[in-house]
Amino acid sequence: MGVGGLTQFLQRRGLLREEPISRCRLVIDGHNLFWVLFGRIANVPGGVCQEFTRQLKTFFHDLRRCDIYPLVFLDGTSDCDCHKLPSILQRMKSEIERPVQGNITAETAEKKSCPLLLKTLFTQVLRNLGIPFAECLFEADLPCAAMARRLGCAVMSNDSDFFTLGVTCVRVPVRRVSIKLGDPDSDHSSSFMTCTVFRPQRLLDAYHITQDMMSLVAVVPGNDRFPRWLFDDFFEELRGECNPPEGERQLQHLEMLMHWLGSQPSLAAALEKVSFDFLRAAEFGVPLADEPPARDGVASPEPSAAQSGDASRGPSGTGLVQPPALLRAVARGAVPGSCISAVFGLPWRLWPAVEEPSLPCSSRAAVPLLTRLAALLGAPVGPLVLFTRHQRQLRQLLASCWWRAPLLERVLLGGAESHRAAALAALRLRPGALAALPALLRLPAAALVEWRRVTAARSGRHQVRAVLLTLLAMTPAGTPPSALGLSGAAMAAWRARTAPLRAQAQRPSQFSLSAMHLYCELLGVYVAACVVNEVLERPLEQLDVEHTLHASLAMRLGFSSAHQGEKGNGEVQPGAELEELVRSVTDAIEDEATTDGDDTRAIVPAWKPTRGRDVVSEHPDLRSVRALTGILNKLTDASQARLTEKLRGLSAQTEDGLYALVDAVVRRVLADPNESSKCANVCVILQDLEVKSAGARGGTVRFGDLLLTRLVLGVSPACLGLPRCDGGSWRRAPLGRADLLAHLATVPEREERLRQFRRLAAVWREAERRQRATLRLLAASSRRRLVPVWAARRCLERLLGGDGVTRPPAAGPAELGSLDLHVEWISPSPAERDDLQQLVDWCGGAQNGPAPAQPPR
Repeated sequence: MGVGGLTQFLQRRGLLREEPISRCRLVIDGHNLFWVLFGRIANVPGGVCQEFTRQLKTFFHDLRRCDIYPLVFLDGTSDCDCHKLPSILQRMKSEIERPVQGNITAETAEKKSCPLLLKTLFTQVLRNLGIPFAECLFEADLPCAAMARRLGCAVMSNDSDFFTLGVTCVRVPVRRVSIKLGDPDSDHSSSFMTCTVFRPQRLLDAYHITQDMMSLVAVVPGNDRFPRWLFDDFFEELRGECNPPEGERQLQHLEMLMHWLGSQPSLAAALEKVSFDFLRAAEFGVPLADEPPARDGVASPEPSAAQSGDASRGPSGTGLVQPPALLRAVARGAVPGSCISAVFGLPWRLWPAVEEPSLPCSSRAAVPLLTRLAALLGAPVGPLVLFTRHQRQLRQLLASCWWRAPLLERVLLGGAESHRAAALAALRLRPGALAALPALLRLPAAALVEWRRVTAARSGRHQVRAVLLTLLAMTPAGTPPSALGLSGAAMAAWRARTAPLRAQAQRPSQFSLSAMHLYCELLGVYVAACVVNEVLERPLEQLDVEHTLHASLAMRLGFSSAHQGEKGNGEVQPGAELEELVRSVTDAIEDEATTDGDDTRAIVPAWKPTRGRDVVSEHPDLRSVRALTGILNKLTDASQARLTEKLRGLSAQTEDGLYALVDAVVRRVLADPNESSKCANVCVILQDLEVKSAGARGGTVRFGDLLLTRLVLGVSPACLGLPRCDGGSWRRAPLGRADLLAHLATVPEREERLRQFRRLAAVWREAERRQRATLRLLAASSRRRLVPVWAARRCLERLLGGDGVTRPPAAGPAELGSLDLHVEWISPSPAERDDLQQLVDWCGGAQNGPAPAQPPR
């Protein structure tokens, strides 16, 4: 990641210097810090989670001793639009951790399998330490730099991208640095640590350039978005003007570029001398000066690029206010990047670290639960694209986001019972399935149920037993025994008997690669279950990850045993009381796992909010949503005038409630697209509803803002594949029959292959129906001036361009006219075709000049 060769370039020229730091604020790139601390972990028998926790606590303790106040930003998903995805996939081929092969120890395998688990642990430790942190929807580089400029402090990261963003950058120490006592007579009277620091003014003064020219330094040497070969002609031209020093090719290019920029009076002069038109033609998105979008005097202007860095905004450049529950879940660091990708129609990337080549990819075990989590966060029904590496090959696979999840905002308004019901539905558990279990064992039991369903042919009771015994051994001493269903004496005795096993290395002869592969599948499922619980504000009691899982201990307690008996062949056997508890919990897990929690139909509403017994205590916003739903069901031409007054009486107090009102309208259109005109009339009445925003920027959020968000998400293409170059433009084309057949070819069992085919076909049809219905609501809303022209055009660009995010150049009228091809694809009725064609004409006409006085009706 970052600008190729820039760090080495700065080091060789003495622009990275050792400086003492103390008594300051510090914005930390959490993603970079995670991998630096992960690299410090040795293959210790005591457990990777426990060692990582120690490293993390030590790091922030050292900062506190130096009076440094950190603020951590975490990456969401990669901004993998059609330009950056090829670089990311190439990195998956070359840099992904190699699968565990040969005769190795369990500790080595555990370290390789833990990054996914440790990312959950990372946020838990930050929360326990009281360190302020926030996760971004996408990459955190720009939010980190913006916050550092606002606070007037430095960014701590080893990512060279920050060298071009005009902020002071402190390098993350690869090894722990020593804390030194300050001199009372110096500027550092308190304790301080010495770190490598980059100050941008040193670089600007050394080459006589300005900060705005650093945007070219970030692009021209090549990065993930811009391949280096794009600029070969440019550097050949510079080679004739400059006298480059001998050395490595990339460092030569940087030296030539710096001297050449220093000879230019301004950035505009540099752009005039070197043509970057080929970049614009190839749609690489070089930020040259663009004319502002046309305004029609009524619709609001398109959001500026500066707004796109807000955490409440969507993919780069969309400028949309995002669903409030999604933003809160992301800000708490609870949502994995794969689920954020699913919400915005971006492909998933699975990173298997431990792999037995003869078994299915270990990272796919959690996919069913992750798809239900993505649906809960707002991902529409449809196919999802997965990229993973299996058997030393990069594979493109498909998954089905088939669960019609309840609206998360409405669930959160419903109270604790609503949260618990949604959690059980997402985990595919019957309402009273785990009610008899001790409170702290319910979430692990739910994860084990999901894991047993996915790996039924390769797992058994003895492995469930080993996991439960490990969890009880890892539980902290201060845990109330009643929460685990045991006496204090039994718990203390079991901890004492298993304590020596944690610090002993497992012999190579005891290690089984297939068992470690199975354990990695359990890790992925357990993390996904914890995320579901976190998103729903912990309706199930939960222990921190470091107190639940321990690979080496689990193997010693019988997880890797081939014996399928009741007690397994662990090195230590529990007492009678503990054995009885484990047996009863295992029975409950096995009973629920053998129950088909996944019905045969592909698309069903698994759960919906029920009306509370006490209507008075029900949240006012839920009453408004219920009233709006009733009005929509009764709305006819004859009753429209009478029901209009009731509509004017509706209100919302929270962002969740306002978004739930929008959802009620959209769901009505999805149920019956012929009601799109009537629902658009309802939106006209509700468009002035607004509530105070709980986001960092404050202000208000309007009904129309959230309606636009739902429209843009609703017209997203069903699914998108690898980017392809078409006439100089990179696009991710919709998947087709060949992609579906290629995925089915990776499924060996005939029954499973047939089941997946039926489900994928069903969700494909449902995605097309959703797209068609949303387009009709978009057309009806545009005719009533509810949607700005730029926003309607953006929705069509998502459909036509197939990017999943908006491309920098706006689509031309000729391209908008090609909607007929897609109209044939979604097979509309004559009425739908008329609506869509009017929408195309409306957007195309507005692009060539001022909007018509009246929109088409």
